[in-house]
Amino acid sequence: MRPALVALALIPALLVAAAGRGQCDQTMTIDVGAYGGANIPVAQEDTSTGALFGFRGRLGFPYGTIEPSVNFLGHGDGSMDDVDGTEITFQAPEVLSMAINYLVRTGPIYYTAGMGWSAIDIPGGVGESDEATFNFGIGAEFGVGPVSIDVSPRAFIINTAGQGARKDAAIMAGVNYRVF
Repeated sequence: MRPALVALALIPALLVAAAGRGQCDQTMTIDVGAYGGANIPVAQEDTSTGALFGFRGRLGFPYGTIEPSVNFLGHGDGSMDDVDGTEITFQAPEVLSMAINYLVRTGPIYYTAGMGWSAIDIPGGVGESDEATFNFGIGAEFGVGPVSIDVSPRAFIINTAGQGARKDAAIMAGVNYRVF
């Protein structure tokens, strides 16, 4: 249900893009891309490093770039020792995150921050929940013609049911294609 709110939040961005299109043909850009990398848990011991991949679009304007994305954050199973020394294994949670980021560019380097909603399924009795997600990071994008390579470390803060949050560091690399 809440991911639908993220989709609704895209409508104003698309309207701004359509309205500004006639006035700034030379400075507006639209890119599509895909990326992958490593998702590293920062503050939790119940998971280990897993894979991350996703898809994004970018609407570039003279004053910044809006980046809607869909992220699949994978985790590896985790383990820790119990009080009596027995090892306990935890199944990795599955996270699907939809976000809208804002990028500020300074040449090939950019800074990004955004928010969205994540559907997180934590096995072992905790269950599934839809919660707010925040992310921020820095990146670099280098291109030739309409194709560019993008590298970006980012931090994800994924709220969970109750008062908790999962914190992940992601190292992402991807390819973007400039549609126009």
